[in-house]
Amino acid sequence: MNFYELIDEIVALRQECHWDNLPHSFNLSSRAKLKEPFDLEVFDIVEKAYRIEIIYRSDRRDVDEKKEYRKYGDSELIPFTETELKILNNLDWMRLPHNLKAHIYDVIWLCNHMYEAANIATEEYYELYHEWFDEVNWVQCIDYISRAIELAAKLGRNDKKEGFLADIYNDIVRLNGNDPSFLSISLIELIIYQNYICDFNALIPFVDKLIEKNEDSINTAHILEQAYYVKANIYKKLKDTESENNVYIRFADTLIQGAEKLVRASDGENTIGNRNWFMAENDIKKAIGLYQNHGASEKAITAQKRLIEVQKTAVKSMPMHEFKYDVTDFYKKFREEYENHDVHDLIWDVVFSFGFQNKQKIHEDVTNNASPISSLFPMHILGSEGQTEFFLPGLQLNDENNILLHMYHKAKEYEIIQGQTVGVWFIQLFRKLNIQESDLDFVFDNNPIIPKGQEKDVQRGVYYGLTGRMSDALDKLAPKVENIIRNLAEMCGDLMTYYDVKEGIQQKKVLSQIFAGVKLNECIDENIIFTFDGLLQQKAGSNIRNRVGHGLNNEAECSTGDCIYFVMIALKFCALYSSSFMDEIERRRYT
Repeated sequence: MNFYELIDEIVALRQECHWDNLPHSFNLSSRAKLKEPFDLEVFDIVEKAYRIEIIYRSDRRDVDEKKEYRKYGDSELIPFTETELKILNNLDWMRLPHNLKAHIYDVIWLCNHMYEAANIATEEYYELYHEWFDEVNWVQCIDYISRAIELAAKLGRNDKKEGFLADIYNDIVRLNGNDPSFLSISLIELIIYQNYICDFNALIPFVDKLIEKNEDSINTAHILEQAYYVKANIYKKLKDTESENNVYIRFADTLIQGAEKLVRASDGENTIGNRNWFMAENDIKKAIGLYQNHGASEKAITAQKRLIEVQKTAVKSMPMHEFKYDVTDFYKKFREEYENHDVHDLIWDVVFSFGFQNKQKIHEDVTNNASPISSLFPMHILGSEGQTEFFLPGLQLNDENNILLHMYHKAKEYEIIQGQTVGVWFIQLFRKLNIQESDLDFVFDNNPIIPKGQEKDVQRGVYYGLTGRMSDALDKLAPKVENIIRNLAEMCGDLMTYYDVKEGIQQKKVLSQIFAGVKLNECIDENIIFTFDGLLQQKAGSNIRNRVGHGLNNEAECSTGDCIYFVMIALKFCALYSSSFMDEIERRRYT
């Protein structure tokens, strides 16, 4: 087999007629099919070229708008040698596909800055646009014509660029808005982006046809949205701000109407699927933003009211997934171990049964064991009335700040399980034994980490929690545990205030600054800091301090597993610094 026959075979194996499989085909198994030195030499040069991926405009992020390529391996581009260029130029290109030739000469342009190579690549991309033009499988042809226009502009070939854009305009007119997907929309976007001078008013009926065709289908909602945005951009191009705003407002109206349909049970059905609730909420939120940004403030207020109604109804109506844990063996072990203990021993049992969250292990869990789906989709963390309290972005393993958010969320999951199992069991036993507030004196009296005068308040908060009065417990403990952290940080040597030059006053540091204190982190175990940071003030975690401080907690919210865990771990934390802690360790070692 020679090189030309190999390429024919690769192209024939292409499973989808509008997907370029050449970039992924220059591998060792393909190379093994060649025998002649010349064919192997050509293969190696082409394989070298395909290590450089052309990044088409549709794949570029805003921050990388000018980045034209991505190179695998070495970061720098290495020019082709004269020998390599001679071999490539001597190939019988009539026997090879246009997409191979376009890529090779585009890469030569990037590596060797050869004007003629860019010129060849431009013509080849233009040919590919027509060769791969398809109303359904439209992505590849858009990428090709976009690159052709970009190269023509870089070469200063404005005549060529204008010719390409004229062809695109004619194709838009020929399609007449009858294509089933994004082809017309993408072509119109392209001529707008390239500032092509044409009769944009003539394009509006085509876009209207696309809007009308996709208006009542959930399956084509993404096409409908893009069509509205394209129409608005046409009016922006025409400097007709009023019409532009009206398009956005009409789209917002369409979103509201669609949301109402989503939350209305179909004939013969008693329930509305979870997917419908989430889609309806997202559509209303999107509509609110459009109303606010385009002069329809009254409609924005009405939509906000409707959003709250939908969220409250969704929480009550959505069929929830139920997770069950079989803790029969666990409870049996606890009964055998602790059920015959008196109150004093049982308090110490809590101290030794609960642990702080292990930051390093949770990091490993998030980075090594996370579900692949966690990186694809963000997570909406909802409050008791269905409102979105926090938006957890998808997992990004190259971003430590993002990983940390997922770690706080994972820690919360562990805390919920511990609180709902171990915590609930201890509460039931404490109530059975009729624990008294004074039974906790040995932990809290003269405790060095509790600010003077606040010992009894902390003690009472823990007591309320151990007896199941969780709302009262959190009202006491949330602000007091924050004060304990502040007191401990100050004892470690961190400053609790900073001078505000603008205001001319001493300001107290916020809790996030306290947790970031250098001295606190030097003196206190990272697992303790990580645990309380997540429990008290991280929105990806439990955020108890802020929820309690803003009065957002009801009895049901206060009785969740993570809140019960918070009570137990606050008790443990204070007990670590009590005068009898070391004595208890010694006693348990010998019993």
